[in-house]
Amino acid sequence: MTEKFEIPATFLQKASGVLNTLSGSKIIDAFLEYGERWNVSLPYFEYPLRGLTSKRQIIYENLKAFSPSQQFLIIEELCEHPSFSPSAPSKNTRVTLKQELYSKYKKFHSVVRAKASNSPAMRVTYNDHIHSDFGGGTLSGTAIVLWLLSRPVMWSYHTLLWFGLSIVKETSNRIVQIIGGVIALALIGYFANLITHLHQ
Repeated sequence: MTEKFEIPATFLQKASGVLNTLSGSKIIDAFLEYGERWNVSLPYFEYPLRGLTSKRQIIYENLKAFSPSQQFLIIEELCEHPSFSPSAPSKNTRVTLKQELYSKYKKFHSVVRAKASNSPAMRVTYNDHIHSDFGGGTLSGTAIVLWLLSRPVMWSYHTLLWFGLSIVKETSNRIVQIIGGVIALALIGYFANLITHLHQ
């Protein structure tokens, strides 16, 4: 489905200029992942390209291949790419870019999140999680309800177990301290009596 609004080319060019501090291979790797995720054909999928040395152009042309909501997510994630060090010179410009992205085009944020939560992949992941808890087989509505109801019970069980173990551990420490104190007092009494007998 075509989205009604678009992110202007001027902002995409600006984002491309900020994000071109990434290495060429990192840029291509990231876009290949996005292309595979959304089944999008990329104009540039290898680096370096003969006759094309501008990473900014590669980012811009590849961004245009995606929908506006996808462009939003790509720019958002590339601003936080793990290859950027915390003290990278581009940190401030990337922060400013994200602020402008959120302030001007935040409507695309909810669009892309809604699509992700309603995608078949997300539904399969959730169903697989329930499926694995029941050890496979076809799930009935009753089984799913029972699984959901068991979540707080299991949480309470683990919490009480942890609390019980903590009490046992604390009690054991107290007992050791008491026994140590008794032994220390007995030794003090023994040596006090020994000294008294030696002086008689």
